[in-house]
Amino acid sequence: MHLENPDPYTILLGRLGDDVLRQGGVDWTRQPRETGAQQRCLWFPQTSHAVCDQGSEIGFKTYWLTHGLRQFGLDPYQASLLLFGAPLTAATVETNPMDGKPYLTQWFERARFEWHPGEPDQYKVLLGLLGRTMTSRPTASSPRSE
Repeated sequence: MHLENPDPYTILLGRLGDDVLRQGGVDWTRQPRETGAQQRCLWFPQTSHAVCDQGSEIGFKTYWLTHGLRQFGLDPYQASLLLFGAPLTAATVETNPMDGKPYLTQWFERARFEWHPGEPDQYKVLLGLLGRTMTSRPTASSPRSE
């Protein structure tokens, strides 16, 4: 809760994607960066990563742009940036900690996107269960360690 901020920024989401990466020993700021903007992708100069589709108008970029917060006055980019945040990694194949299977995965400040090509189109992009993958969470009475 950030009462000092104007609406709609009084309640801000935590950076759970960043938290889970760091808890797993991954410092995304020291990982390889992409070299620049790519055609038909969204480029984020602040993290040097792009969000791209895996198919024709289907994939991480389309999901990112169409599933953001539904907040009056925000365009799709702003709404998605508030909900998911900027990409912290490039899309790479990773083993999902919940089912042990490999998926094309991309991490964001507040999300992990997974590509499931064998699913129907509306389920090809799924969000990782970040809260379940955390081994410990700070409580209201315990300070959060950095």
